[in-house]
Amino acid sequence: MKVCITGGHLSPALATIEELRLRHPDWKFFWIGRNKALAGDTEESQESVAVKGLGISFYPLYAGRLNRMFSVETFLWALYIPFGFIQAFILCMRETPSIIVSFGGYIALPVVVAGRILGIPIVSHEQTRSPGLANKIIAFFVRKMCVSFPEMEQAFSSQKVICTGLPLRRDLLSKKNNTVPFKRADKPLLYIGGGTTGSLSMNGLVFDSLSSLLEDFQVVHQTGSQSYEKAIEIKNLLPDEKQENYIPLKYIETEVLSKVYKECSMYMGRSGANSVYELAVFGIPSIFIPLPWSSRSEQEENAKYVEKCGGAIVLDQNALHPEQVPEIVRSFYANISRYKMQMIKISPLFPRDGASRYADVIEEVCLYK
Repeated sequence: MKVCITGGHLSPALATIEELRLRHPDWKFFWIGRNKALAGDTEESQESVAVKGLGISFYPLYAGRLNRMFSVETFLWALYIPFGFIQAFILCMRETPSIIVSFGGYIALPVVVAGRILGIPIVSHEQTRSPGLANKIIAFFVRKMCVSFPEMEQAFSSQKVICTGLPLRRDLLSKKNNTVPFKRADKPLLYIGGGTTGSLSMNGLVFDSLSSLLEDFQVVHQTGSQSYEKAIEIKNLLPDEKQENYIPLKYIETEVLSKVYKECSMYMGRSGANSVYELAVFGIPSIFIPLPWSSRSEQEENAKYVEKCGGAIVLDQNALHPEQVPEIVRSFYANISRYKMQMIKISPLFPRDGASRYADVIEEVCLYK
């Protein structure tokens, strides 16, 4: 078997590869994805680095985005759409995968369409609570569409959809070696996350309020590549006692993230599908600052669900000022036990065995292709 992995969600894809490799050591994999995470990045995308680190061939795809809102940027992205389809078709023709395993998004769409034209069986996973345009199109071409939550089943054809939960990496759930790789202070640990690529706009708020936050908290800050150097500069300007309590990290590997989740008292940051799911699994009270321009307000929808359940609060970045952040965090922490109890209550609604369930679907499609 030769498996093509594609799509925009790194963590569940790696979890699925891990599960399939355990079951089928002889299966071969290759990845079609983004070589750069964001426009203007000089570094390789995290998916490119991670995939190559697993000894898997990585093929960059230059695909255009689908966007309902017209702008100059939308027009420029649209120019890449036909090129992406041609490139995907050539890659699938050359590599001849036995199956295509998609994790959705604009990067997966041309690969899925090319695969369908070539008669390659396809399965896809939708992580979010609100599928985007690309994933709705992808659903027409797949054998099975897997989703993270039962309420998402109505978004796709009932004959295709299966609720598997979100694939989680084994290292994330491991109970071994729970110590974080830095000196813990005698303060509650605040984990600030911006998603795999980090968040430039949110990081600006964090930097402006950081000195005040460090008076009461130890802070682990996942910055992304574009803000990391700035974070180091700010850290070096802090007094010695505050420097020790600020830990900026460009990207957090799964094993380290697991330890941070187990040590942290609370989370503040973006509310992408993967982050919200993992925070719920670990029962971590959260202050969500959804990406203001996320497609279909996806991040706000994720965050509002947890807020409605009583385990989080949601802030509007556009109405938030840096001087407000420390007081909001302190106020939230003053009621942390109440938020923690609610997060623990909803935790069972987020299955831990999504990787195994998704692998079952992949095996079934391979068997009956």
